[in-house]
Order: sequence, then C-alpha cells, then structure tokens
Amino acid sequence: MAERAAALFNQNPGLGDYLRKLDIAGADWALSGGAAAYVIAGVRLPSDVDVTVTDDSVDAAVAASPEDAQPHVGPEIFVCGDELHLDFPARGLSFAVGELAVDVMDTGEARNRGHVYNLGLSELALKHRLELHVDRPDGPQVVYIANPFDIVAMKAVLQRGPDMNKFDFLDIEAVLLAIGIDPEYAAARSLEIGLTDRELRVLGRAGLLASIGSARA
Repeated sequence: MAERAAALFNQNPGLGDYLRKLDIAGADWALSGGAAAYVIAGVRLPSDVDVTVTDDSVDAAVAASPEDAQPHVGPEIFVCGDELHLDFPARGLSFAVGELAVDVMDTGEARNRGHVYNLGLSELALKHRLELHVDRPDGPQVVYIANPFDIVAMKAVLQRGPDMNKFDFLDIEAVLLAIGIDPEYAAARSLEIGLTDRELRVLGRAGLLASIGSARA
C-alpha cells in the first residue's frame, strides 16, 4: 500500500505537500473515496482525490489550501437509479494539483428523503484509520487512509456506475479482496453511519453482511 501511495504522491507532489501542511497545522484527516481504494487495492489511478477532515480541522484545511481553491457551492446531488436521491450539503473546498482534482470535505453528512447518513470522520473512524509511512524525495511522510470499511460503506451509499464515470461496485469488491475488515468495527460503524437495508444488501452480495451481523449480535 505504501508503494502505491508513494507513486500517487510522486506523480502529484503538490498533494503530498498539502497533506504535510495539514499535519503541521495539527489537522485530523484521511484519504477517502477512489484514491483510498487505489492505495489499498491497486484499482485504477484516481482522477480526483477526496480528503476528509474532522469538523474542527476545517480552518487548518482552508489555511493550507492554495489561493485559488474554490469552496463547494450548494448541495451536490446524486441520482442513483430510481431508488435514491442523495444530496451532500455544501462543504469543503476544491483545488487542482496539476491535472489532479482535490476535494477537501469538512463533513460527510448525506441526506436521502429524510434519512441522514453520517459519513464524516468521526472519533471512531479517526481511531481506526490506516497509517502508512511513505518515502518521498524530500523525506518520509505519514499518510492516513480511511478505514477500509468506511471506504466500502460510502460507496455502498453512493452506488454510482460507469454512466457517472464512477466504479463504486468494482471498488467495493476490490477493497474487500485486498484487505480484511474488522467485523466489530464494521458493526459499530454501520450503526453510526446509519446504513439501511439498501446498503447492507450491497455489502451482503460482497460477502460482508454475515460479519457485520454476527458482530452486531
């Protein structure tokens, strides 16, 4: 995993520089989304990188960002099939590192017809993120990756396909093949996030539901 993280940073050194600034500022963060799936499972190189920060790290994330960073404006709407209409409230900021888009999210809350998914970097999620040590030309760097269950849980909520140039189902399978999931953490986090039967069906098809169910019991 560390080798893939190093490759990502070596191709996009500005990304590593930004994350190093977050560390210097004492911010709590983790790579999430497709970039995290790439680091864990070696799936396709991401065209964008999601960095999730805790709510009390927002100021540090903004201060560390380039001057041309743009705040997210308005809710981001996902329409996934006929079953789900998701909106993420305006949060975070975006900027470019070369050809790579970086999205910094200060909250991971999503809403679907009154139901709220708490996808942010909670205290529980923060304690269970992965820590990698990466060698870069300008010195070693610590890289934090969202817990594998958090990655597959978010993708089970979004369920985006190639029509949106996203590959959530493939990423779920790849992550679960590449690394084990702590069933006790998965059970606790699924409750904290607020996963519904819709998402649990997806995780069940990927072979994860039995582990969650046994840990919940």
